[in-house]
Amino acid sequence: MRGLIFLLLLPTFAWAETLVIQSTPTEVEIQQRGALVTREVTFDMPAGQHSIVLPDLPVQAEQYGMRAQLTGAVLQSLTVRDSLAPLPPELDRPEIAVAETAVEAAQDALAVVQDQMAALQRTIAAAAAQTAFLADLARSESLPQDAATLAEIAQMIGTQTEAAAASAAEARVAMRPLARTEAARRDALKRAEAALDALLTAAEARNRVTLVATTPEAGPVTLRLTYLVRGAGWEPTYGLRLTTGDAPSFAVDRAAWITQVTGEDWVNVVLTVSTADTSGQSAPARLFPRRLQMFEPVPTPTLRSSDALVAGAPADPVIEAPVIVEEKAALLDGATARYVFPERVTVANGADQVRLALDTLTLSPEVFARAVPDRDDVAYRMARVTNTAPEIILPGEAELFVDGQLIGFGEMPLLAPGAEAELGMGPLETLRLTRILRQGTGDTGIITRANERVEQTLLRVENTGAETWPVEIIGRVPFSEQEDLAIDWSATPPPTATDLRDAQGILGWRIELPPNSTRDISVRTRITWPSGMELR
Repeated sequence: MRGLIFLLLLPTFAWAETLVIQSTPTEVEIQQRGALVTREVTFDMPAGQHSIVLPDLPVQAEQYGMRAQLTGAVLQSLTVRDSLAPLPPELDRPEIAVAETAVEAAQDALAVVQDQMAALQRTIAAAAAQTAFLADLARSESLPQDAATLAEIAQMIGTQTEAAAASAAEARVAMRPLARTEAARRDALKRAEAALDALLTAAEARNRVTLVATTPEAGPVTLRLTYLVRGAGWEPTYGLRLTTGDAPSFAVDRAAWITQVTGEDWVNVVLTVSTADTSGQSAPARLFPRRLQMFEPVPTPTLRSSDALVAGAPADPVIEAPVIVEEKAALLDGATARYVFPERVTVANGADQVRLALDTLTLSPEVFARAVPDRDDVAYRMARVTNTAPEIILPGEAELFVDGQLIGFGEMPLLAPGAEAELGMGPLETLRLTRILRQGTGDTGIITRANERVEQTLLRVENTGAETWPVEIIGRVPFSEQEDLAIDWSATPPPTATDLRDAQGILGWRIELPPNSTRDISVRTRITWPSGMELR
């Protein structure tokens, strides 16, 4: 009796059912290596405890980090099961049937025009055969000899030949638009087949997720399932737009190239690109104790004489000191940046490479010309900019524009917030560069004695344009780290910077170069070294 009372007091649940739910990706956060995919679907759930089956997750979906949220029901468990068997017919994706119908329609349309072209080809072939027969008939020796009969036969041959030629001409004229139509329908068939292939590649093998959940009352339930896939990634790409003039500006158009081979299509999803890397290091490295040991010194080994070696006597072993290599990990320090694309996006599995525009940063550039006469014939336009954005600008390929014109391609460097970069923005053909070697007599060359060498170098920048340019001229003089190798140099005018950017021997000058003017820089270098030594 007590057991009966206990059962009566338990809550009443309906018999458990298995609910098979169709779902597709609705949100994707694509990271540097991998993507977080979210499926959200609302369905009606009876009261009680039930199994909710999602039969069509890709096999790349990782169980680690997979999480489910239910609104309107209580989640009890989540199970992931590999499923290599094909889905039941009732679970086939309807878009595949639509794509198959489109392929069949494209095939039928192509067959119609090909049949029409074949009929015209038969007309042309028949006309050619008729013309050949009439030509053979006209040459025949068995024709009647009376004039009246020959005239009638000649008239018939001419009439029939003309009719055959006209029929062939009409067929050729009719073939021209059909040929264009056939080419267009072949392209349409290729597109339909590609669309079907993209769907089929996303439906080869699937995983099944089973959720066990309860609800006291029947009603709508919303499921959000999030999982990680590794077969996706994005790369930043940029359009760098310099506008010159009295108030120059610099715009950085940021975009992303998206690719994915995750085993499923992303159709009309809310897409977010993130600089996060969930596969990277998430905790600081462990530092192990460093132990030192002391030993009695080992005598320095010596090699035996060459005679002993030739005689076959073994040499004393040479003991080398151990080399200790300190491992370092390169880490990208900074806050994670996320960009939510305002429109829904479609990226087909293994087929699409999608370029998404993200945003535009506007920076204040310092525009100048950089001249390297030792290497270049012309100077190059430069833009010095500072990252005023609160997040890191990642490195990537860039298209370069000056005053709206594409002038080339380059690289955007990694820029932390507040960091500065100098970006090359194409050649300036009006700033011509020359490097000349001179001796004291004015002849070109270098003075070299037994242990002395004198170089006289002239760096010339010529402005043939109509615009004044601030020019940074870069030159160099040799340097030495040997005390007996003496290097003395002088420059006219003196450089404004030495050891430019911490590079020994690199010199820099900043000048203003007016239109139709030339500036020369003379550098004299004297190198001496001890007798008996060679200079390299």
